[in-house]
Amino acid sequence: MTLDDKIKQRFQELEMSLSSLKWKQSSHGGSYLANDSSSQWLTSVSSLFEQVFGRESTHYEQLHKCWNDFHGYDYEFDKALGVFRAAKEDYVGGYLFRLTVLAPESGGWHPVREALRRPVPQRKSIEKQPQQSSPAYTYSPVAKKPISL
Repeated sequence: MTLDDKIKQRFQELEMSLSSLKWKQSSHGGSYLANDSSSQWLTSVSSLFEQVFGRESTHYEQLHKCWNDFHGYDYEFDKALGVFRAAKEDYVGGYLFRLTVLAPESGGWHPVREALRRPVPQRKSIEKQPQQSSPAYTYSPVAKKPISL
């Protein structure tokens, strides 16, 4: 079994384990998860995300944002479940990739390398410049000789 197959299998196992989560009825009309049940599932998902996507990924960050706001209620869990399903869909569908700029290390000028070297220009405030007086003569576009005005 390849690593890719193992990751897909783990996504499937976590999806199937959703049915074993222990839900309780709230006195406010909704439902909530028992702490041990939600913590176990979220920890497993977090571990998978960290290994597959990395801590700096959108999937990992969004899951932890949901986890930090999680108090056990069903509507809060739905957000974390949405992140999980999006990550699973992205992985299984093959939509995860990293773009790498391949520029020759040696040789002359290369447009990509030059663009990466250039500093990002800072915005300058636009100040009204004083008008300059026009010259007493100009050049003819055809003859390129001075013409007096």
